[in-house]
This record gives sequence, C-alpha cells and structure tokens, in this order.
Amino acid sequence: MKRICAIAFLISILLALAGCGSNKTSNSVTFYYPRNPKDSARSFSETFYGTEKRNCNNAQDLQHLLTTYLQGPLGDDLISPFPEDTLLTDLEILETQITVCLTGEFSRLSGINLTTACACLSLTVFSLTDAETVRIISPAIDKMPAVEMTMSRTNLILTDTVTGSPGTGNRKDPV
Repeated sequence: MKRICAIAFLISILLALAGCGSNKTSNSVTFYYPRNPKDSARSFSETFYGTEKRNCNNAQDLQHLLTTYLQGPLGDDLISPFPEDTLLTDLEILETQITVCLTGEFSRLSGINLTTACACLSLTVFSLTDAETVRIISPAIDKMPAVEMTMSRTNLILTDTVTGSPGTGNRKDPV
C-alpha cells in the first residue's frame, strides 16, 4: 500500500511540474486549432476548428500560454496553422486590445492559411482573456510582406493590412 501511495504521489508531482498537460482541471485553458483535414470521422457540418483543453500551472501567464499554444496541438485530430519556427516575440496588453507579435516566419502565410491562423490564434486569446480585439503583427521576411491583422471578439471581422504589397503599396481590405 505504501508503494502505491508513493507512486501516486510521484505521478502527481510529475504532472504538476509538467506545466501544460491534456487533463481538464481548474487551471484548464482552451486552445483553438484547425481540424486535421485527413480526419474522416468528422462530419461535413462540423466547424473547421476544434478545441484542445490543457491543464496549465501558469494559466494566468498569457505569454507562457501563447508560447505553449504556438508549439501546436498534442493530438492528431487537430493541426497547427503556423509555420514550423513561428515564435512569440512580444506581447502588449492594453485594456481592450492584445497585440501579439510573432517572428517573420508567420509572414510566410497568405490567403486562407493566414486567415485560419489568425482566427484560431484570436479565438485562443479571447478564451484566455477579456480583450475585445486581438492584433497580430509579423515583420516582413525574405520577399514576403509584413502582416498586421486585427480581429474583434464580437464578430471576428478580419482586417487585412499587408505592408509593401507589390504594385499596391499599403492596403486595408476586409477579408
């Protein structure tokens, strides 16, 4: 009996020290990722994104949570919408807006991939905070333009600001 108690105690300590795990507890957070398109078990009517609940000891540390989030989902039913080396470089928290600055690798995304990544990141930030808007910034890299997106909690309207687009200069078009 002592051996079982000791093993259970060690397991609970290891889980506590692990930071973020996949069990839902009072420190549970929700991360949003696109569903894996190869997952044939999902029906056509299901949303394009899914959620992943994680137990995080640092549930109040937004920088830690977003760094963990950018590492991607733990399961196979969801996929990361971010290029492999995308990292959080800065985080600015104002009363109603959170600005998330990412490395230039994020600027390699375009079109629906960029929209999906911004939507999932914004949904995750909204689930973790009371912010009304999320602003996502990534500097230009190689020949890809810088990215600046702002998404609103109330309607997730995306405003696309691409800096230095060939032939158009700056543009700000609703997507």
